[in-house]
Amino acid sequence: MSIGSKRGRIAPTTSTAVRAGDLDAGVTGVLIRVLARVLATVLLALLAGTACAMAQENACAAPDPRQACSYQCCGRRSCPPSCEVDCVKLCVDACGSQTRSLAYDSRKRDLQLRCGNKGAR
Repeated sequence: MSIGSKRGRIAPTTSTAVRAGDLDAGVTGVLIRVLARVLATVLLALLAGTACAMAQENACAAPDPRQACSYQCCGRRSCPPSCEVDCVKLCVDACGSQTRSLAYDSRKRDLQLRCGNKGAR
């Protein structure tokens, strides 16, 4: 007589086995969600970059021209006080007049370099 022959199994069997197809479907769903999040993040980054580039090219078309002019002049949202007076004010004023716009455009690169806009180099 062997040990445990009349007692049956020590651990009962369960029917929770996972089939290979079920496992593949679960992994595929997770991969699709991860890829969707990565794609959404990349698209948001591209849109934000495009918005900054548009603000840098045409500050007058931005919802907040003063902030767009600051970005255009200094490469960031706020400028030092001297650049606020020299560059940002000229940029905002240029939005209202074609003559001022031409005058600002002729001085823009010099003002950007003086105000530390590294993208203007």
